[in-house]
Amino acid sequence: MREILKYSKCFVCGDENECGLKVKFFEEDEVAKAEFVVDQRFQGYKDILHGGIISALLDEVMIKAVLARNILVV
Repeated sequence: MREILKYSKCFVCGDENECGLKVKFFEEDEVAKAEFVVDQRFQGYKDILHGGIISALLDEVMIKAVLARNILVV
């Protein structure tokens, strides 16, 4: 597996964004993969992930999936 291209200040995948999720995305056989543990500060309600965070994760994984297949998009 190889780590997929990222921007260090990205809210979702950036490892230099203090407020971010710091999700690491990997590519294996043209498939994007990620795992992370949700911090309580990202809850919308008790023990429920905030919808905005879910949307950000979906947005990020869509571009990572395209990058995993070596497709350049804007």
